Amino acid sequence: MIIIAGAISVFLYLLLIGALLYLIVWLYSLYDAYTTAEALNRGEILEDKLF
Repeated sequence: MIIIAGAISVFLYLLLIGALLYLIVWLYSLYDAYTTAEALNRGEILEDKLF
């Protein structure tokens, strides 16, 4: 989902519309990667949030 949103926002960025969307997707990706890594380091079993 994040990859698709990133690809769409890059396309929109080329149209000078999606710069803000790209920034939001990028920041959420950073947050998600950090929280996932922290949970894995604590030994938690993670479920896929998308499905």
